[in-house]
Amino acid sequence: MQSGAAQLTDWMDRRSYSLREVANLLGIDTSYVSLLMNGHRTPGRKLAIRIVRLAGIPVDAWESDDVEESRMAVSARRTNRSIDTR
Repeated sequence: MQSGAAQLTDWMDRRSYSLREVANLLGIDTSYVSLLMNGHRTPGRKLAIRIVRLAGIPVDAWESDDVEESRMAVSARRTNRSIDTR
């Protein structure tokens, strides 16, 4: 199964929706839509339910390996910055 991020991007592309349009439909900020699309964030329960209702993307798609790898990469970058000993 494709990650939720990939499914959201595909869904938006097929419908020619902009970030702003999807943000308005979901009741969230455009920057958060971008973070979702790029796999940098996963939706909370309430938002995941709104996404299911709007786009039909299953809740469990947001817990795919792609999203988890993305989370781990962001976490690693944050850890490396905090270890900097300048």
